[in-house]
Amino acid sequence: RDYLKLKESLLPYQYSYAHEATKTGVGMVRPLVLEYPDDPKASTEAAKYEFLSGEHFLVAPVYQDTTERKDIYLPKGTWIDYWSGRTYQGPTTIDSYSAPLDTLPLFVKAGAAVPMWPGIRSYRDRTADSPLAWDVYPQGNTSFTLYEDDGVTRQHRDGKYATQRADVRAPKHGAGDVSVTINESRGSFTGKQTSRPYEFTVHTGSEPRVVKLDRTLPALTSKAAYDKAHQGWWYDRDDRGGVVHVKTAPLSTAKKFTVKLLGTSAVGGKKASAAAALTAPTGQEAGAGTPGTVQVDVTAGRSDLTDTTVSLQVPEGWQTATAK
Repeated sequence: RDYLKLKESLLPYQYSYAHEATKTGVGMVRPLVLEYPDDPKASTEAAKYEFLSGEHFLVAPVYQDTTERKDIYLPKGTWIDYWSGRTYQGPTTIDSYSAPLDTLPLFVKAGAAVPMWPGIRSYRDRTADSPLAWDVYPQGNTSFTLYEDDGVTRQHRDGKYATQRADVRAPKHGAGDVSVTINESRGSFTGKQTSRPYEFTVHTGSEPRVVKLDRTLPALTSKAAYDKAHQGWWYDRDDRGGVVHVKTAPLSTAKKFTVKLLGTSAVGGKKASAAAALTAPTGQEAGAGTPGTVQVDVTAGRSDLTDTTVSLQVPEGWQTATAK
């Protein structure tokens, strides 16, 4: 049931890619090699049992009778576990992933802005006053164009449809301001919403100092207060590593607006101070002329730390080489 609800809520994302497919011939379900042609593993056995859903979701189905999914390959970029919020820096392989029946291995590419229909069981639950949600994983400057039509007729062939672009501006890594601009909806079709409320889930991993929409939005202190409010924001630190929830009153679809989250961060949160631990296998701590391997583990809070440089100070006469 939960998967069916997720599928229904993702219909705006899926429908936008269905429209793209009519223009480009590129389907929504894609092999990794289509989006990562220069990745030497994307067309090999390493990626055989996984696929992309659009550009932003990577799905690694459990295809055997087991609750553990082994060897999930993630290509270049930052990937976020959809269920836990844990971040991974690709290219990397997850050796073992716990995947009971209610946890399909699903990862979102950092930078994604995903349009959704929140809180529905079926598209039939939608009304003229229903909100549009954006699920945002801010990293750098990214955008997504939502496609809409009447969903019933073939009048889209005659130009009866509308598009609306979301632009996200965020730091590439670490602390900084995040903004989400929803541009005016262009085009028309029967039943198009002239105004609607918006909801945002912004995966920052850190609480913003303030959230603005023209003026400062009220900060709410609990989910119950957020659910009752007409508009405002609430930071849930226990939701997938830290998520900012924002809702607006109904806004005209003919005008653009910007939600600004000040004093927050890119997905993954504000980088914690790094710590490095060096270990050497027993018997290799010393010994002239005997090759040995030193392992370096670099940690920074809950997230992977990237772009690091590690150097070793060794006695005179020793030689070092980077392991391959």
